Amino acid sequence: IAYLLRVLNYSEGKSGDFTSENAVKYAQNYFALTPSVTYYEWDDRGFLRDDMAAVTYRALSVKVKNGRGNTLADVLFKAGAFTSKQAAEAGIKLRQ
Repeated sequence: IAYLLRVLNYSEGKSGDFTSENAVKYAQNYFALTPSVTYYEWDDRGFLRDDMAAVTYRALSVKVKNGRGNTLADVLFKAGAFTSKQAAEAGIKLRQ
């Protein structure tokens, strides 16, 4: 989770946006995670690949910090990571 926050240009540390101790809680608030993907469930059953996939997919629609309103998907699209057709097929909305 901390990795995704850093990808979104959030910084870690005492003077940063989050710490390793509160990264999950910060992401829950920032990503607006659904009840099916919560820290409390992770406590009981562990954090699974399925959880990471869901959180990563959700992160694509989150605005990057200081990204001029661009989402992570917008940034990746502009970097050539995928085409607009691929985005549409995956249900990812781009600002372009």
